[in-house]
Amino acid sequence: MKNFLLRTVALLGAVVLCCGFLPACSDSEPEVPPVPVSGLSVNLTKGAAGYYELNFTVTTKGAVACSYVCMKEGETLPAADEILASGTAVATLNAASAEKITGLESNTEYRIVAAVKGGDGSTKLSEPLEMSTTDSGMGSLEDMKLNYLSFAEYSFDSNTQVANYVVTIGNARPDSNGEPAQNGDVMIVLDLYGEMAPDQSDIHLPVGEYTVSGEEGVPGTWTNTYSVFYTREDNKVSPQPMLDGVVTVEEDADGYKITAVMVLLDGRPIKATYEGRISFVFAGSSNAGVFTEPVDVTFEHYSAFSTRYYGCWWMPHADDMSLTFYTGDVSGEDFQTDGYMLKLSPYMHKLVDYNQDPAPLEEGVYTITAGKASSSTAIPMTMDPGQMMDFLGTVYPVDTHITYIDSGTGIRTRGLLTEGTMTVTKTGADTYRFDFDFKTEEGVPVTGRYEGEFRMKNYNDNDTSQNFPLPQRPLSTLTKDVDLAFAPGTSCVAFYMGSYLYPDYDSWMIWINLDPGTQAPIAGHYMTLEMLVAKGQGAASVPSGTYTMGWNPGNCVAFPGFMLYTGDTLYSWFADFSRLDPDGTPYDMAPIDSGSFTITKSGDDYKVVVDATDDGGHAIRGEWNGPMLVLDITESASAAQMPKCKLHR
Repeated sequence: MKNFLLRTVALLGAVVLCCGFLPACSDSEPEVPPVPVSGLSVNLTKGAAGYYELNFTVTTKGAVACSYVCMKEGETLPAADEILASGTAVATLNAASAEKITGLESNTEYRIVAAVKGGDGSTKLSEPLEMSTTDSGMGSLEDMKLNYLSFAEYSFDSNTQVANYVVTIGNARPDSNGEPAQNGDVMIVLDLYGEMAPDQSDIHLPVGEYTVSGEEGVPGTWTNTYSVFYTREDNKVSPQPMLDGVVTVEEDADGYKITAVMVLLDGRPIKATYEGRISFVFAGSSNAGVFTEPVDVTFEHYSAFSTRYYGCWWMPHADDMSLTFYTGDVSGEDFQTDGYMLKLSPYMHKLVDYNQDPAPLEEGVYTITAGKASSSTAIPMTMDPGQMMDFLGTVYPVDTHITYIDSGTGIRTRGLLTEGTMTVTKTGADTYRFDFDFKTEEGVPVTGRYEGEFRMKNYNDNDTSQNFPLPQRPLSTLTKDVDLAFAPGTSCVAFYMGSYLYPDYDSWMIWINLDPGTQAPIAGHYMTLEMLVAKGQGAASVPSGTYTMGWNPGNCVAFPGFMLYTGDTLYSWFADFSRLDPDGTPYDMAPIDSGSFTITKSGDDYKVVVDATDDGGHAIRGEWNGPMLVLDITESASAAQMPKCKLHR
């Protein structure tokens, strides 16, 4: 594959000899000595320096070849012959040639040296040119590992033979709008231009360095028109165009490594890396017709490439994964060229050993549930329904859907699967049977089956993620047991949330020592509790009973304390709001890990008796008495959240 930022010069020399008559053919024909060239020289002149690039001029005289190298200060410079053999050839000989070196480190000293060769074979080195890149602040910036590929799109111009490769990467699955789904999520769109793929059924992103261009369609560049950095904070998505920088693409047998070193519109520098495989789809390939007749398919293969277990630790109830089955022809990395392809987004119960590879798939019936699940609301044995995602004007099917391509006519058909089931049966050590019984959003039946080899590659990075590693227990910052102290009149608010999480149970959450007006904690001991009750008991009052901590859904089950990668805390926690840091976060916080609490009601008053233990082994005991403010929030239900947990060690 062509490297767009390395230029080579093919130099052809012609020597005209005026030395009298020579025999036309002779075994003893003498060699003609090279013509001496006088005044062989090479000089380097400084140009502009950037965060990660250096510009300079190479001026040569009497040269038939010239190349240069760039070394960090202190590294040994190679000899002239080595530079000529393996260095970067200058663009223009025997004149001033403007050169640029990209992909360097910021705030770093470099030495550039050039070697020139004359017609007589003699060589000469330039004086070293010392230059330094400027300080981008990148040294203090964490390299973001964005190993979730949202999608990759390919289009081309057959007249110019230039292709557009749009790659979208992030730290986690985006929402249905194609934007970061959770607070703290990051997503980057790279709009790259390179050579058109020689084989349109096997698309590969050209390797090399891509520099910024304000013009579309220039090979070896990325455009700052559509290359965007997205973040979600405080439940708002903030897009930032990227103005300058370098994208480096490498590829080997294991996939790609893409490194983006960029400067945002507001001047912030960022660095991000993606490592993994990329499967490109043609732009607009989702602009297909929909199925109008029933579909029944016996799938011949599963995709070893896109059948993946993620098992994200910040999903409290379920492990996420993606499955792909197909029949017909698939080239490259799931590049569909003919036949049917079925993609599914299921959830199963969390694996105790989330590092098993291949990861075992749970047997049973998986049911499509309405609405796309978030990380905190995904529950086992469900699947996300198919939906269309609009990204930069191109609409794609995502989650559970089926597509069909007729290679003879080029006609494409798709179906968003919005109801139905997948039944999984394990038949051997690495063999399964899958039975599919779905309906599209238009109500068209889609049935199918697959039986045979099936291995789900483990892609979880719970223990290795540099951005969002699994927090080490205990999360508790307590140093001793706690005797709960709630003064008379301490407020308590109970929220009825209906069956927002598990369809067979209603959810309640209780906040003790919450200001009902501001919904902010009051100074002193504070608790949140979230629990399940048997469905159908109504929203008028909190059901009495003893609630035991655990993750298996059931009547009178309370969820232990949990923390997301953003630092947000869910479910059952204790905090002491009488001792706060300068940011207003309690120094003493603890997730309830085991034990129980009992709720009883007498007249209009309730009693909550807590007998629990945090994840550090500290006892948390006591009781609260008084009237509860009961609110029905079924229209806006979500898991209870406390202030972000800052672990004061």
